Amino acid sequence: MKRETLLIIFILLSFSNVTIAQNFENNRTKNALFIELGGYGGYGSINYEYLVKKINKLKLSARIGLSTYNLNDYTNKFNPDVIIPIGINAYYGLKHNIDIGLGQTITSVIYVDNQDYQPKREQRLNTNLSIGYRYVGERGFLFKIGYAPIIENPKMFRHWSLVAFGYTF
Repeated sequence: MKRETLLIIFILLSFSNVTIAQNFENNRTKNALFIELGGYGGYGSINYEYLVKKINKLKLSARIGLSTYNLNDYTNKFNPDVIIPIGINAYYGLKHNIDIGLGQTITSVIYVDNQDYQPKREQRLNTNLSIGYRYVGERGFLFKIGYAPIIENPKMFRHWSLVAFGYTF
């Protein structure tokens, strides 16, 4: 009776350790911070990504970032252009992934008003697509490379690429 009780306790403890290890591994990689050159944020952006759903090798994440192009307007006053990329990505694989994304970029830029020649701010929405390669190392290193065209309006299609480096945690 004593042996059977010890065996049951040993088995239960073994399963609980596996569950704890799996939960740690799953939680460790739900978040990502990365710097993206090119891509959704223009010339460069700082981004945060959260893993929303994982089904075997298929993962779905949501992301948001921040970028700027000019910090001062044409009168040399601090009046930054603000770029906020928002998107969803689906990627398939373990370490080596194919990565497909769709998003919107909110831009708020300064331009010269032709009437009074004063700085005016204009907001726009641009649609972004991406397809590429994503590598996530065992220690959390993240690397992405891909093709990320920007649709500025129905008539303006810009070919763009992206390279990103970051960390998952």
